[in-house]
Amino acid sequence: MPDLTINSGALSATFRPDLGGRLTRLSHRDYGDVIVPLTDVDFDPLDWPKAGAFPLFPFHGRLADARFKQGDGCHQLQPNPYRGTDAMHGPAHRRPWDVLTSTPDEMVLTLHYKADPEWPFEFMAMQRFRICGSRLDLELELTNQAGTSVPAGLGWHPYFVSTLDTPVQCNAVIRRQLPVTSQPTDGWERRSLPTAPLLNRPFTEHFSEWSHTTISTDAGRLEVSRHSGLPFVVVHRTTGYICVEPVSHIAGAFALPETLRVNAGLTALKPGATIRGHISLSIS
Repeated sequence: MPDLTINSGALSATFRPDLGGRLTRLSHRDYGDVIVPLTDVDFDPLDWPKAGAFPLFPFHGRLADARFKQGDGCHQLQPNPYRGTDAMHGPAHRRPWDVLTSTPDEMVLTLHYKADPEWPFEFMAMQRFRICGSRLDLELELTNQAGTSVPAGLGWHPYFVSTLDTPVQCNAVIRRQLPVTSQPTDGWERRSLPTAPLLNRPFTEHFSEWSHTTISTDAGRLEVSRHSGLPFVVVHRTTGYICVEPVSHIAGAFALPETLRVNAGLTALKPGATIRGHISLSIS
């Protein structure tokens, strides 16, 4: 499939629906590449390049031992061989998506997911991208099409161009300290977040109660803003890029007892019900 591109004003975005509904490039006329361009399109879907941006449906992060409990049963998923016995970041970015709408400034991608060994429930997912000037809006939706209530979440995983010296700030109220097992418990440490820039070394932080994260460079300032849904954000910095991942639930929430999942952002989605999220990226 050829690249599909939308643009308006100073921004241009390129997509490969067949590669998991990925945004492969986002560039600004004056700022340059905003997201690390995905140039290697011949990759193992289970071991993806650290580039572009991909959707997170119906969960993000590691799912320990690739299994979770629901009601009286336990669902065993297919592990990711590159993550030991765990599943990782859901299967939606390893499936081809359909193009519902393609106009000069808007792209709408959909995925009708059928139950398989990677996820045992049917769902419909949607990504809507719209460019206006120096701003990219992204809306995400997930609709439960299974015949039963299921835990489900959504999010987005971009790789922004950044160095270890690039100033990054997040206005989140709470920093959540993951236990060593990376499986959250009801006793998560909650700490108020200082206003100073985040560390200029590799790290992974889990935040909640946020509305924007800012990445400042010599070329300009990139702001990731949350408008609705997606109350949690994972910020992962390493050499060459930084990930700012808006998500609907805490990483590892599937490992929690069902009675504790609600506080972690993970609720049982009823048949036909939909969850949504809306963020934007703006350059100034």
